[in-house]
Amino acid sequence: MARTLCRVAYDASSRAIPEGDSLQDLVARTANALRFVLERHTSKTETVVFVGHDSVNRALLLQLLDQSLSAYWRIAQRRALSTK
Repeated sequence: MARTLCRVAYDASSRAIPEGDSLQDLVARTANALRFVLERHTSKTETVVFVGHDSVNRALLLQLLDQSLSAYWRIAQRRALSTK
């Protein structure tokens, strides 16, 4: 069972959700956005805040922590706010 889940997670990295991005596409698009922001905010005293959904947050963290796509599923997050 665990091997099947790992294989599904690994295979999912290059497959796109219908009418959506693959994880590779998401990470590439997020990396481009991160570079765009960092190029425009070079001051050491300036604060930049990123807000996103789980998948985008993970993709940003991959870039900031210099991790490969395979680390995507190992990044854990907690909700900052719940409307329940």
